[in-house]
Amino acid sequence: MFIIVIAFCTSIRKKPTFKTGDICTIDMGAGKYGVIKILAIEPERVHIKVFSNTYIGRPEHVDVQLLTTITFDEAENHATEHVPLEKGDFNKLDAETVGSQGVTREEANTYLAWNG
Repeated sequence: MFIIVIAFCTSIRKKPTFKTGDICTIDMGAGKYGVIKILAIEPERVHIKVFSNTYIGRPEHVDVQLLTTITFDEAENHATEHVPLEKGDFNKLDAETVGSQGVTREEANTYLAWNG
């Protein structure tokens, strides 16, 4: 009986804890994974930066130096520097931390501008 209890307890998946600056892979479906950076965490929202890099299969490590930002308009270079997500929507991304990097002043300013 004791072994069954231990097996059950170790099989329960803990909800991951995220922190500002985490670099995470996200499930894009069909075996593809994207990359985000957490800029800020609020009680009801997670603010992220989205990168255009995609991978087949979830990578265990991402070289931050090789990440590029998604742009809406390549000609005018409007970058997706800040995306606020409700916590429920963030949780649907199935994010997994693969590294961490401090939030730059520019990245913090995108959050501060939104938060006004």
